[in-house]
Amino acid sequence: MAIFYDSAGAKFPPGAQYVTLYADGRYEQPASAASKWPHVRWITVYGGAHAGRYAGILDWEAGNAGYPGTANMVAWAEERKAMNCLARCYCNRSDLPRAHAAIGHLPNVRWWIATLDNVQRSEAAMIANIRARTGIVLPPGVLWGQQFAGGMTAAWDTSILYGRW
Repeated sequence: MAIFYDSAGAKFPPGAQYVTLYADGRYEQPASAASKWPHVRWITVYGGAHAGRYAGILDWEAGNAGYPGTANMVAWAEERKAMNCLARCYCNRSDLPRAHAAIGHLPNVRWWIATLDNVQRSEAAMIANIRARTGIVLPPGVLWGQQFAGGMTAAWDTSILYGRW
């Protein structure tokens, strides 16, 4: 399992190999920024019907354009499905019930769940944690990652990758 990072300022620890960059919104990075790291995934904060063409991750949390509604999330995930691509939804564990109700039925959806509790869990432990806290039973393979460290005042957020990059 790899460790990966995200950051509003595109600042990551020395030697970072896997990073996520913002494709739109306040922290948008130019496409050329991707050349600094060997493994990059793009995040949209807007979602919507055309964001899926350039961003395989939706950042669905308070403060972003598509939150708290789910219409942009659904349009983004459905576009990714039409393209035969994964739709990785980032959300806080507490928001998972609403996000899951909106797009959890789609076969291309994977989850990147923020706990920010500094506890790095195995996929099985994370599935059990989600079930205990939300009642949602996720099958193995639909969790893409867990953001276990970071937060609003951190230089970057740190996640464990369960799925394939």
